[in-house]
Amino acid sequence: MKIQSENDLRKLDQQHPASIVGEKGLYAQKSADGVRFLFRYRSRVEDKLHQLPIGEHGKARDDKVTFAEAKRRAAKFRAMLIDGLDPKTEVQKALDALRPTKAADSAPAFRDCAARYIELQRSGWRNAKHAQQWERTL
Repeated sequence: MKIQSENDLRKLDQQHPASIVGEKGLYAQKSADGVRFLFRYRSRVEDKLHQLPIGEHGKARDDKVTFAEAKRRAAKFRAMLIDGLDPKTEVQKALDALRPTKAADSAPAFRDCAARYIELQRSGWRNAKHAQQWERTL
């Protein structure tokens, strides 16, 4: 089945993605919530068919992707292919850049925090033995 407009999205069947006329690589597939847009391409490096999700269009979705937006995103992916880039890799790089760094990379270790706390509190303790007790328990 060929999709020409947003009205044709209602006629999709569940099993097979339908190509969008005039949009190479853009497909629409019926899902439980509505319609899922996909971009399909063959990797030049692996010679393997890849399928990237573009977004979903449904009744109950606040973040739904319109027919026009799906076409724009597919055009971006096609431009990446023309430039010799792999869209799947580029999307993954963009997502990785948005993710925060691991806590282990940016947060001090517990041992360092405990040692600093003991040094700051040491002057307030009446006995040196208190510091030894803290050091042993932490």
